[in-house]
Amino acid sequence: MVAIDTNILVRIFVQGDAQLYAKASKIIDNARPSSILLDRVILAEFGYILRPRYAYTKEDVGIMYRALLADERFSFLDSELTRLTINLYESEKPLSFDDCWLLALKKSGKVKDVATFDAALLKRF
Repeated sequence: MVAIDTNILVRIFVQGDAQLYAKASKIIDNARPSSILLDRVILAEFGYILRPRYAYTKEDVGIMYRALLADERFSFLDSELTRLTINLYESEKPLSFDDCWLLALKKSGKVKDVATFDAALLKRF
């Protein structure tokens, strides 16, 4: 298994630089099932980069997250928690991926509580 950085994902979806897109595509295209690790930090950073820098909407990013989740080449350390986080990301409009991860931890019972000063997140508990 190989872990990939956010810049590989960005190149696959944005396709702005032809040379980097070709390199990123080669990595993804040659991957076997469950051979690419996508860490939650990379997923969060992916959304942070796409939204302001490339002007993608939260809905666009949600679609991209779903595509990654459905792609058999990608593996997640906790796929159920990742799936719940993506569901929350799409439905909880003001929350970031990171906040949705915390909310998913609470909803899944993996943690008893979440300590935060974030008023938007607190409203979800």
